[in-house]
Amino acid sequence: MNLKELDLQTLTIFCELHRRGSATEVAQKMGLSNSRVSRRLSVLRELFQDELFVRRNHTLVATGRAKDLLPLCQQMLDNFKQMAGLCTEPAQKAPSHSGRRAYVGYDIGGLFLSQPQTGLYSNSTSSGV
Repeated sequence: MNLKELDLQTLTIFCELHRRGSATEVAQKMGLSNSRVSRRLSVLRELFQDELFVRRNHTLVATGRAKDLLPLCQQMLDNFKQMAGLCTEPAQKAPSHSGRRAYVGYDIGGLFLSQPQTGLYSNSTSSGV
């Protein structure tokens, strides 16, 4: 499983498919081609090894697996929205004790710590997700 295939657009497509039940409506709402939505759904299907949505009466209906994934995907999108909100707010300056900075981030593999002055990079987890 390669979680690097997940991006903001793919997560949004997934949540919108669940909400709207129509790939055409999702494509129109997001300003994408129908084929783009279809390709991203194919990536999700392969990634999660499930159909995720099945067609019934001209509507895409979520499978049990898709229903399980929805709250997780929605939470990830909500986190992105919160981060975007922070991009528009001025940062509050934290007291500096040593004058050195370290940045903590998250990637698919886990947390990482970066110290720009030294170029050090340490990964706090060794899980190969």
